[in-house]
Amino acid sequence: MLKLEDVQKVGKLANLYLSEKEEARFSDQLGALLDYVSKLSELSTDGVEPLLAIEKERMGMREDKAEKGLDIADVESLSENIRDGLFVVPKIIE
Repeated sequence: MLKLEDVQKVGKLANLYLSEKEEARFSDQLGALLDYVSKLSELSTDGVEPLLAIEKERMGMREDKAEKGLDIADVESLSENIRDGLFVVPKIIE
């Protein structure tokens, strides 16, 4: 089982403010997680090559070139709420 001091340290590092009840619960949960991870180290990995990448082949690089973008008149035709060349959107933060 994980010590309560360890949970408090992790909480402080993560900038979390935990109640005593939360500290006790997380101590049990993190302890169970660490126990599970330690069980994984008991598995035999003989003959298993390290995974270096998920993809089998590297994606090819494309040429970095400028392309013609949208015409401003076409963009402005997409909305009725344009003022001084900018889209007007509802205020979401007070």
